[in-house]
Amino acid sequence: MVELSESKVLWAAQDIAFAFSIMNSGDPVLEKIVKKLRILDKEELNRQALRAEMGFVTEAMTGENCCPSPHLTACAMAKLRKMKEPMYFAHIIMILRKSSPYLNHLNKLFFQLRESGIISYWEIDVSRKFCTGCVPAQYDTGPTKLMLAHVQGAFMILAVGLVLSAIVFFGEVMYNRREKRSEATSRF
Repeated sequence: MVELSESKVLWAAQDIAFAFSIMNSGDPVLEKIVKKLRILDKEELNRQALRAEMGFVTEAMTGENCCPSPHLTACAMAKLRKMKEPMYFAHIIMILRKSSPYLNHLNKLFFQLRESGIISYWEIDVSRKFCTGCVPAQYDTGPTKLMLAHVQGAFMILAVGLVLSAIVFFGEVMYNRREKRSEATSRF
């Protein structure tokens, strides 16, 4: 982010709301970045995206897929690239009254949706259908053909276990032989 703040690159969005989270942060780096924000209408965003002279706001979802932005078409994205790290992030929250009877039910529902993978599935499905411009995360393309490289670690663990168990086994056999010899010599 320091590089972005010190560069001459401007960035654009359709609304100032994209900068509300960082606007009064007190961080000098973020304040420099906010000063470089330009609010443009749809037509100007489309023109600037094709010129590739500015940065543009995209919203990243949980699985690193980008929300669709109409001005970031496939043609524009061919000239642009995604930042290595997000500039900032903000959580989406739901506000309920204190001691709301729905709180426990909603928490349980959101937990079940997240843990079952439904939210991830919806995100991937929406990204496949509607994200034409932003480079989506890599999707699972089906079953992977199992190769030796996939199970090599398991075989290494097996080999180490077999070697250690063989050493312990032969150690016990030798120990028992010594015990029997010492018992035989101690009887006489």
